Amino acid sequence: MKQYATDMRTALADTLIRLEQDHDRILWLDSDLMASSGMNKFKEAYPDRVINCGIQEANMFGVAAGLSEEGFIPFVHSFSAFASRRITDQIFMSGIYARQNLLMFLVHFSCFLVICFETGNIEYLFFYALQQILLFATVMLFRMIYPKGNRLIINNMCLLLSIGFVILTRLSFEKAIKQFFIVTVSIVAGMLIPYFIHKLKFLKSLTWIYAAVGI
Repeated sequence: MKQYATDMRTALADTLIRLEQDHDRILWLDSDLMASSGMNKFKEAYPDRVINCGIQEANMFGVAAGLSEEGFIPFVHSFSAFASRRITDQIFMSGIYARQNLLMFLVHFSCFLVICFETGNIEYLFFYALQQILLFATVMLFRMIYPKGNRLIINNMCLLLSIGFVILTRLSFEKAIKQFFIVTVSIVAGMLIPYFIHKLKFLKSLTWIYAAVGI
């Protein structure tokens, strides 16, 4: 078997150092694995040409794509399992969120369909429609007002609310209606108060007032 004078990682670092001298557009993007990649030597030679993106492979490849569009020559490094799978996590999770919402609405619909068949009362259909509007508006407004917010949290909240509406409707239609209006007001307040606190900086100092009124 042929023996080489140097290992692959050292050869890579030396090659990129030579190329950087000629091109001045080479960038190394790493996912907190500089020691593993053997690129500390390149970092010592060109510290401003190394970007450590941390354990965020999906973002790292997005950064590399943007840098490439601007004329740079990015090299990215991560373990093969992460480089081939984790870069699609955001797309994968987006699909999960959509399916989660679809299943929530289907379960909600099937439960109220059973209630309508059992009672024969058409009022339940109007109540169901109001709940659907509330849940759909909550999911969509959350995405619009807080685009960086955790969609899993709001999806789970809406799922639990829909189940709670079904259980309470079966127990008492009047109490379910009252609870619906309480939930509506609470969601509106929960959506708007943090937004205005973020926009109006002085509101952040009024924490004792928020605690006193229970918000």
